[in-house]
Amino acid sequence: MEIRELEALNFDIGKIGFDTGALAKLFDVGEPVEREERQRDSLGEAVIQFNIVFDDAGQQDAWFKLVRNLKQMYSNNDTLGERIKLYVVESFPDA
Repeated sequence: MEIRELEALNFDIGKIGFDTGALAKLFDVGEPVEREERQRDSLGEAVIQFNIVFDDAGQQDAWFKLVRNLKQMYSNNDTLGERIKLYVVESFPDA
């Protein structure tokens, strides 16, 4: 589940030490899809991309808890960006 969340955040899954073939077997998805092909099938090009650096495991755990909660709260929205936007607009209407 965590690897799928990382992939949804456009994290380079290759950095965790598994090759694409091993990950394809893990997810039982058949042959891996090249990044360029995967982007064509996605929701579109990212306008801005951030890398988040955590100071400790507690911060990282809090982030992924937020991501999971946003997914539950805004299940009709496909991307994390959409979910964060809705959360901010609802939580800080005067911002």
